[in-house]
Amino acid sequence: MTILLLGRSDKEVSMPANSQKNVAGRTRRYCTISIAAVLYIALGVYLYEPYFKYFSPQRCLVVAGSICGALGCFVLSRRWISAFGALLFAGAIYGFSPFALGFAAYHPSAVLPLAILPWLFWPAAFWSVKKNKTFLTAVISAALSLLPFVIIPLFFWLCAQPPLGPLFPLPLHIKLHFADVLGLIAPQATKPHEFAFGFYHVPLIVGLMGLFMYLTVHRIKVMILIAAGLVLAFAGPVLQTPPIVWALVPMLSFSVLIGLGTQGLALAGPADRKWILFCLAAAAALAILTILAAVKLPDAFGISAKMYGLACVLTGSIFFIAKAGCRWRLLRWVLLCAGLGIDILLGARFIVDKIF
Repeated sequence: MTILLLGRSDKEVSMPANSQKNVAGRTRRYCTISIAAVLYIALGVYLYEPYFKYFSPQRCLVVAGSICGALGCFVLSRRWISAFGALLFAGAIYGFSPFALGFAAYHPSAVLPLAILPWLFWPAAFWSVKKNKTFLTAVISAALSLLPFVIIPLFFWLCAQPPLGPLFPLPLHIKLHFADVLGLIAPQATKPHEFAFGFYHVPLIVGLMGLFMYLTVHRIKVMILIAAGLVLAFAGPVLQTPPIVWALVPMLSFSVLIGLGTQGLALAGPADRKWILFCLAAAAALAILTILAAVKLPDAFGISAKMYGLACVLTGSIFFIAKAGCRWRLLRWVLLCAGLGIDILLGARFIVDKIF
C-alpha cells in the first residue's frame, strides 16, 4: 500500500539534525500547535456562543474540555501523521464528536476525562521514538500505555470521597449497549441526553481509509487498547468509574485513524484505488440505508442521508483522480476540507442545539 509512506517511521522521527534545524523544527511545531488551538477555540465559540449567556463560570468547563481534548489529540496524532490538515481534523473530530459533545449534558467536571485522555497517552506514544527497540523499551512503553487506566479511575474515586464530594460527574450506571450502534451510523438520530457512540458521516468513511492503512502494518498494541476500552465500556463500573468513560479510548484511536485516512486520501496513488473503492462502496451502502430510513423518519435520518451522499461525491472524486494517475493535491485537500468541515460544523451545531 503506497500511502503507508505517509506516516512517520521511528527512524524518520529519530534522525539526527543540526542545532539550527532543531530550532526551526521546534518553532514550526509550536506555530502549528498554536494555530490549531486558535481554530479549536473558534470552533468552540461557534458551537456554544448562543448559550454563553446562560452559562455559569463552571459550565464554561464544557467548552474548555472539548478544546483541550481536541488539542491533545492533535499533538498525539503527530506521532503518526505529518499533514497539518489531517492533524487538525483528527483533533476536531475527537474533541467535538457527537460522543464528546454528549458530556455537556452532565456535570461540567464530566469533561475532564475527555480533556486529559490524549495527554495521558502522549508519554507512551513519544517516549520510545528515540529509543532503541529493546525488550525493556517495549515493557516501559506498555506500562506507560496503562497510565489513563490508572489516572481516570483515580479521578472518579476521589470525586466520590468526602473531601471532594461526594460528587458524581456522570451517572454511575451509564454504559454502552449494542443498540448504540445507531449512533455510529446516524448520530443525529439519538436522543438529546443519550451518548451517540460514533462520529460524523464523512469522517466515518474517511476513517475506513485510515483503518485499512493501519491494519496493513499489523500493529497490535493499539488494537489491544481499543479492545480493552470497549470491554470496560460494556461492563459494570469499576472504582466508581462510569463504564461509558472508557468508550473514549476507541473514540480517540479512531479519531487518529480519521486523520491518517485524510492524509492517505490526499496523497493516494493509482495503486491505492481498491482501498478508496471500498470507502466509496461503504458510503454508498450507508447512503442507501439512511435514505430508506429517512422516508419514514425524515427528521432523524434526513441529515445523515445527505451527508453520506456528500461522502459518496468526495470519495468518488478522489477515486477517479487516483485512477487517472493525477496528483492534484490542492484539489484533493479542498474536497476533503470542504466535506469534513461541512459535516462537522452542521452536525456539531445540530447536536449542541439539541442538548441545550
